[in-house]
Amino acid sequence: MAARVWLEYDHQYNVHARQFMYSWFAKHLQGKAEEVKEPAYKPVLPKELSVYDAEHPRPKDELDAPKLRESGRRRATPR
Repeated sequence: MAARVWLEYDHQYNVHARQFMYSWFAKHLQGKAEEVKEPAYKPVLPKELSVYDAEHPRPKDELDAPKLRESGRRRATPR
């Protein structure tokens, strides 16, 4: 059995806890005893995350934000 705790973090899904979990899974599920290191985080630019581009433009919205809120209010009102 293996367990670790990092009390300096409020939430226990920090990089140390994740790497500990990855190593535990690798050892017990894959039979690999090496320590697993998480690669450094590389942020992705928002334009690289978009499915829209010049060839595939975003569809025109029929409802702007105020109209969308009003539509939601109408649907939520009991009849």
